[in-house]
Amino acid sequence: MADSISSFTAANKAAWNASASLHSRGAEWDSLLEQAARPEFSVLDQELTETIRALGLEGKSAAQVGCNNARELLSLASLKVIPSVGIDQSGAFLEQGRVLAKAAGLEPRLIEADIYDLPDDVGTFDLVLVTIGALNWRPDLGGCVRVIAGLLGPGGHLSVYEP
Repeated sequence: MADSISSFTAANKAAWNASASLHSRGAEWDSLLEQAARPEFSVLDQELTETIRALGLEGKSAAQVGCNNARELLSLASLKVIPSVGIDQSGAFLEQGRVLAKAAGLEPRLIEADIYDLPDDVGTFDLVLVTIGALNWRPDLGGCVRVIAGLLGPGGHLSVYEP
């Protein structure tokens, strides 16, 4: 079972890395960079914004699992939530996240890792965010959820946004 999970996640990582360059050029990317530099930058829709705001997490830490280029993680700053850690298996998308973070004047830790094999020093957070499309790529959903539970600090909140 572990070999098949590793094979699946390696193939998934390769696919995401191969597609990353398509997302970091052109007018859409330029617009995203320009928006990221604005103080109230957010790509979160109204529903997710209201959900997170209702949790009362101002000044609290957040991590995002499957953060892609970190645009949603960085958007949490507009809600006064500290975008602390983003986790993704695609180093190419995380490089985009570093560019966006620099434009936003933020410094989250962006970790390239397989969710099933996180570094020991990731930490725990007041909010763990999982957004559209991050869970359906997981061949062992139960194992993934156990790892996510380990990222939650005491009284922490998990927000899964999968409309």
